[in-house]
Amino acid sequence: MWAHRVGPSFYIGLPYGTGVDWLRNVRAAGGCDIEHDGVRYRTVDPVVVPLATAPEILGRKRKMLELMGIRSLLRVDIESSVEDIS
Repeated sequence: MWAHRVGPSFYIGLPYGTGVDWLRNVRAAGGCDIEHDGVRYRTVDPVVVPLATAPEILGRKRKMLELMGIRSLLRVDIESSVEDIS
């Protein structure tokens, strides 16, 4: 799974759609922890968004997700940095 950081949020492609167990769990919990570049982040407010509305800053990554047939992303907002794990 790839989490792409854009400002105060992470975007995660949903190649298997929105009916997967891990996504249900994240939504039920109201967020999750994400390890990114050696830092663990606590995230909140999970929202499924169409790939077409993803930020332009994703650039080539956005195009790659589209070519992989991904049509939706999970957006989670960063609440805090939990710890440095490097």
